[in-house]
Amino acid sequence: MTRKNDVNKFLAPRYKALELAEAALANPEALAILQEYFEAKAQHNATLPAVQAKSEQNGKKGFFAKNIRSTCEAFGSQEFTVKDVISAYESRGYIFNAADKIIAANTVLRRFVQKKILLLIYKGGGQQPSRYKYNHIQRFPREKGNGATDEKNTVGSELRLH
Repeated sequence: MTRKNDVNKFLAPRYKALELAEAALANPEALAILQEYFEAKAQHNATLPAVQAKSEQNGKKGFFAKNIRSTCEAFGSQEFTVKDVISAYESRGYIFNAADKIIAANTVLRRFVQKKILLLIYKGGGQQPSRYKYNHIQRFPREKGNGATDEKNTVGSELRLH
């Protein structure tokens, strides 16, 4: 008997929603509005395969952090907040799997500050968000003659027999 009650509890709101939808479709004005809405949505979804391809990679380890990093790099030398990162991330077509986008993105941003990938410009509190800036670290290759790659400084060069 309880199983039947569970089924009824599950189906009752859905049945009511279907009745409301049926009543709305009986109205010609509402039907025209719905058709217009779904046509616009179909046009918007023409770009959906690219988004789906990106979301398929979502299972790979480090995918989220890597894409948050590239999103932060795109800001260049401008300051940004976590909400800026979220909107830029979504505008690139990526999908959040986390229940709370702000917590997920904030966790990655704090990790990047610890790794010195990002600079914390202003530590937020209350209604003021933290502001970050991408740390453009330039790494230069070793130049010849700096002692690290000279032939005379390589291991074993002292052992040459004459």
